[in-house]
Amino acid sequence: TCADDKEIRVWDVTTGRCVRSVEASNQFVWALTSTLPHATSLVSARKVMFVSGDVANVVAVWDAR
Repeated sequence: TCADDKEIRVWDVTTGRCVRSVEASNQFVWALTSTLPHATSLVSARKVMFVSGDVANVVAVWDAR
């Protein structure tokens, strides 16, 4: 997820707990996508990348490992 707290969070959908949190920007993060297909486990994925965008039109690419 992303929000106005400037962070990207990765959640375990089975427990509902946040498993990772990264301060992603100095601005409100308004867009987020990943290379992770559907609800596959983040732990078992070989290479997962996230792409975020903020209100200042800055796009960042993140390695989820």
